[in-house]
Amino acid sequence: MAAEAQQPASFEEPPDFFEVGSEEPGLRIYLRYDLFRALDEYAVKDTSRELAALLVGQVQEGGQGNGNCIVVEDAIEVGVADEREGRFSPRVWQHARRVARTRYANKVIVGWYHTHPGTGLDLSQEEREVHKSFFPESWQVMYVVDPVSRDRNFYRSQEARLTGVRGFRIFGKETAALRERENAPPPAPASAATSPRAEEPLRERYLERSLEKIMRGQRRPPVRPIDLVIIGLLIANLLATLLRPAPTAKVDLSPVTGPVGRVAAQVSTLGKRLEKLERHLADLQVLDEQINQPSPDGSSTPGASGTPSVGQAPTEGSKEIREHLVKEGDTLSLIAEKYYGPSGSSLVGALAKYNKLRGNEIFPGDTLKIPAKDKLP
Repeated sequence: MAAEAQQPASFEEPPDFFEVGSEEPGLRIYLRYDLFRALDEYAVKDTSRELAALLVGQVQEGGQGNGNCIVVEDAIEVGVADEREGRFSPRVWQHARRVARTRYANKVIVGWYHTHPGTGLDLSQEEREVHKSFFPESWQVMYVVDPVSRDRNFYRSQEARLTGVRGFRIFGKETAALRERENAPPPAPASAATSPRAEEPLRERYLERSLEKIMRGQRRPPVRPIDLVIIGLLIANLLATLLRPAPTAKVDLSPVTGPVGRVAAQVSTLGKRLEKLERHLADLQVLDEQINQPSPDGSSTPGASGTPSVGQAPTEGSKEIREHLVKEGDTLSLIAEKYYGPSGSSLVGALAKYNKLRGNEIFPGDTLKIPAKDKLP
């Protein structure tokens, strides 16, 4: 919803002002001194509930190449309803805008004002939604005052989010002081020191101290009690962490050692079975050799199937080659006699040459090739 009133044809920035905080880039905000005092008094009038108002004044968009410039000159009170009824209904703002069109026909709506009694200046989600819905212009602002902590600041819309400004300007103080001096009545007698006019210097000093507090807060944000509590807790936690002895680590290795032990037992059992199998095979080989020993006449007893036994050399003309595993007590001549019958030194030498031996020396565990007799060199 855009601003409904139109800005005056001529726009001039106030010449007499003092800076509160530092200049805000891209936006200069001027707040009339009389309105600043009135809004401050309006905020402390009732700190038991939140108060709101519509801000009217002048605006110049992009003036002098320095961004937008707004001048806040007057305000219109806006009622804040109960939370159950919707505190800021469209009807409330429509009524305030009608009053602004009638009472300030030559001014525009530059934003709104809201008090936070004792809750600081942080904005709620509801306030952000209100500003987005009813004050969509980039130059429209929100003026927030906490009458309990005496804090106040303007907020502007940047990148679709309300952020606090670095500072603003208050103008018209000298004009207001001159007007008050011109309209001041004659000095009152001493008995009238408690009249409202006598309290005016006290209120003026309070406003001066309030402005000084704003400027100090802009330069150096105040440290809240909650900040000190958080820092103390962080230090205590750090000391507790540093001074606490390291606990003894207890690692349960049973999930690892259990399977490893079972695997080791299985490997041991398998090894014993292999040893037993090797002994059994050795016994079978000895038995087989004993069965196939050659007869005294040099012939070998054939097996049950009629095939040559293990101790018989391949028949002449056959390309078959048998193998003999050398055992303890074997000699080359005994092996030749076993396979070829009574053998002379020439046959023994031929067998050694066929197996590429150096002399007739053999060792247990060697494997000799036994070809047909006519295949020997």
